Amino acid sequence: MVWTTLYFMYQRDLWYRRLVELRQLTDRHIGHEAYCEEKIFHWEEFARVAAFQFRSANPDFPEVWRPLVTPS
Repeated sequence: MVWTTLYFMYQRDLWYRRLVELRQLTDRHIGHEAYCEEKIFHWEEFARVAAFQFRSANPDFPEVWRPLVTPS
C-alpha cells in the first residue's frame, strides 16, 4: 500500500518536472502545459485517495502522502 501511494506521488512529481521544463522553453505550447497540469492533478488525486482509503482499511497505515509543494 505504501509503494502504491509513493508511485502515484512519483508520477505526479515527474509530470510537474515536465511542466517546469516546458515553461522554460521559448516556443512553448499552451496545450502541452494544460496536458501536464491535467496529469499532475490526476496523479495527485490518485495518491491522495489511495492514502485515504488505505488508512481507512488499516489504521496503522503510515502517513506517506504529501501534497505537491510548488515554489511561489
